[in-house]
Parts: sequence; structure tokens; C-alpha cells
Amino acid sequence: MDTTESTVRLFAARIFAIRADFHAGIGPVDPLPLIETEARSLSSALPLTIRQRSVFLVLLPDECKTFGDPATALGMWLAAQMVNGAKELENGRMAESELKRRLDAVIATVIERLNY
Repeated sequence: MDTTESTVRLFAARIFAIRADFHAGIGPVDPLPLIETEARSLSSALPLTIRQRSVFLVLLPDECKTFGDPATALGMWLAAQMVNGAKELENGRMAESELKRRLDAVIATVIERLNY
């Protein structure tokens, strides 16, 4: 596994852990600031090229405007995918195998964009 892939997968795992702690009542009352901190850490770990920055500015314009940094925006977008997927699973609208397949595809696409 290359550095980009391991960094992105570790980020996704941390987002799931934050969500699990929140639901267990052992995390912060509002997990969003902690998720944003993780996204900013992801940004520090993924120094984007000018081309990559441009790609994410186009793909995630609202997120880039909100967070001021394309890599942080990517992290927040990815976190939203993780959290929304977990909600679907918890509400019984998706099987765990389907969630895993979908999120693996999302993560693979993010890694592909970062390695392009």
C-alpha cells in the first residue's frame, strides 16, 4: 500500500472511530470540530500539486470555499461520505457488504485522483 492510500484509509478509519465514540457517548457532544481537525491533518499529510488543487477546486467548489483549502475540503467531503454511509447502515437501508463496497469505491476514487 502506498503512502497516499494508507493516509486516506487511516483517515476514513478515524472518521468511523469518531462517529462510533459519538454514538457510544464517549466522544465530544459535537463531533464536527474533531472531524474538521482530522480533515486538516489529512491536508497536512497530502501536499497537493497545483494540478490536484485545481481538480478539487472544480470538483468540490462549495467545500473549498467553506474550508479554504482543497485538501481539507476533500477530507470533509470524504468524511461526509463515511458518515452518511454509516447512517444508511444504522437505519437498515443498506447491508454492511453493500456499504463496504460503496465506500471502498469512494476511497479508491479519491486515491486515484490523488495519484493522478
